[in-house]
Amino acid sequence: MSGIKRFLSGRPTSEFLDYQKYGSQSGAATLKSTDVTSTTGSPTITTSGIYTIYKFTGSGTIVLGKAGLCDVLVVGGGGGGGRESQNGGAGQMLEYNFLFLTEGTHIVTIGGGGVAGNAYGSGTGEGTNTSLGSIATASKGFGGGKNGYAFGGGGVGAAGDLSNFASGRSGAGGAGGFGSGAGTGKASSITGTSVTYASAGSGFVANTGNGGYGGGGESNGGPGSTGVVIIRVRTN
Repeated sequence: MSGIKRFLSGRPTSEFLDYQKYGSQSGAATLKSTDVTSTTGSPTITTSGIYTIYKFTGSGTIVLGKAGLCDVLVVGGGGGGGRESQNGGAGQMLEYNFLFLTEGTHIVTIGGGGVAGNAYGSGTGEGTNTSLGSIATASKGFGGGKNGYAFGGGGVGAAGDLSNFASGRSGAGGAGGFGSGAGTGKASSITGTSVTYASAGSGFVANTGNGGYGGGGESNGGPGSTGVVIIRVRTN
């Protein structure tokens, strides 16, 4: 099967991956919008071409009337920027094609952005994790510090649950740095429009997981951006 790799350990080893579980899920059908029986948390529901997209910017649930495959993006909350141009790290970005979701209720938790870091501390400006149940958790970004005491680090963590099969993208969010040394993030078109997520030190853009910008001189930096969960299924 072209483009399929099989992993024997619990974690993939590269950033852009195709992987598959061999077993009962291999014949699963693609989920359709009629398979989504209800949602909470007021996700924004849009259509693009043959797809219906559920964008969660706040925590909630999505209930599926059957099991099947869908596309998913999960981004953790970005860390806050520190003083003297110390940028905050971005949250982790996980993107999957054909991710298997079981029938029933899936809890969506959206990570918050970190407040602007203080002068010397390395944890006070942390974001928080974003998750889709136990299937995928995108880790937080860390806050920036001052004078090199605590550069903001990108989010780190597991690259999704390999008990599912999918082709996916994973990895740390952009690492914070000094001034223009911030991470550039990654673009996704899961909503039908290209949007860049997990960019460190680029300033607050809601629901992108960006890290906050570092303040100049003795000024405080900016807050990190909140995370997001986006689920894409076929329109009937």
